[in-house]
This record gives sequence, structure tokens and C-alpha cells, in this order.
Amino acid sequence: MNRRYFVGALSAAFTVGQNAAAHPFTSLQIDGTTFRAWHRKDRMFAEFIAPTQGWIAVGFNNEDRLQGTRFVIGAWGNGVFRAEEHIALVPHHSRVQDLGLASAVKDVVGSEVQNGTKMKFSLPHHFGDSENPRLAPDTDTNLMLAWSQQKDFDHHSFWRRHLTIRL
Repeated sequence: MNRRYFVGALSAAFTVGQNAAAHPFTSLQIDGTTFRAWHRKDRMFAEFIAPTQGWIAVGFNNEDRLQGTRFVIGAWGNGVFRAEEHIALVPHHSRVQDLGLASAVKDVVGSEVQNGTKMKFSLPHHFGDSENPRLAPDTDTNLMLAWSQQKDFDHHSFWRRHLTIRL
């Protein structure tokens, strides 16, 4: 069984500040990872840095559960960063395109950093195919952060946290 944690109460340090473009952002650090989110027009932008050379993932859900979480998963390998948008269908997950949905992720950039991997991306505030998740400013959402020691997206997470945050 993998080491998985479901956090009911927030045990991470959150800050609200300004990024270089003077947009308010949310930031949290937990267990050696860093997550940041900010908004521009009708999109939420996010950045996740994790201490692994394997895949990393960031997901969102209106409900406090893994089932139905819409997430972006990415990994650096062979000189390129590969990312996909998935939906958790516990105990597995599928690419949104394989479920007949359009991918909404844009602006994906990823890289290996010292002892880790970094991924940036954007998602719309509202998805045309579903009301889950809602990512508008000042919206509460259930955030999933995860990483694996493996680059294969089918490999289970080594580390995962679920937190309720305000975007």
C-alpha cells in the first residue's frame, strides 16, 4: 500500500501576496513541496514544485474526495516535459479526452529543478463540460497535490495530500 494521507484540517502554511505582475496569489508549503495559484482574466494559473524526478500532479474538486478530482499530471523525461489532464475515477484515472471531454489545460511549462520537478499551467475558472471544479477567485476548493518517484503516469503516488484552500 502506498503512503497516502487525507488531511481533513489544514496543516500547511498559507500566505497571500502579490506575484511579479501584481496579481494576488495563494501560496502553500508542505512536506518540501510548494504550491502557488493566481488569476488572470478567466483563468487560474498554478505552479507546483515537488522533491522528485518522477511525475507530479495538482488537482481540484468541489467535494472533499478523490473521486472526480480533475488534475494535471506531468513529468520530465528524454529532454521534454509531458503533461496531461486527467479525472480520478478511483482506483484509476483517465485522460479527459478518453472520457469524451475536451482538455482545458493550457500554458503548461515544466522542468527539472535542483532535486525536484516544477510544473506551471492554467485552467479555466469554469469548465464548459462540468461545474466541477470551480476555480474562480475567492472560491473554496479541495486541492490535491501528489508526486511519484516514477515517471510513468500509471504508477501510484508516493506522496499525496488533500487540502481545502481558498483561491
